[in-house]
Amino acid sequence: MAPGPCKFVERVSHITFNAREALRHGKKVFYVTNTGVFALTWAGFELRQVMPGIDIERDILRASAAKIRLPASGRVPGVDTSVLNGRGYALQLRQKPAFAPAGG
Repeated sequence: MAPGPCKFVERVSHITFNAREALRHGKKVFYVTNTGVFALTWAGFELRQVMPGIDIERDILRASAAKIRLPASGRVPGVDTSVLNGRGYALQLRQKPAFAPAGG
């Protein structure tokens, strides 16, 4: 499969979600792609997890127009295959919701 066009670019034609504004308000911003899971930080994009079969250097660092940072440790864990194939995957809420649905 040939690589597609780079998704991380310097400029966009229009804005539907302002990630920097979300960061300014203390929100966490993540991008999940076919190559990995990226977090937006004030220093830029950081690769948090890599998809199976992806070569970080070739498929992400050299292929992206944006500067992608690696974690300070230099180690990037792989995305658990259960997330991709659904076998044994269970989504769990880590914290109590901020609100309770009406009537419940």
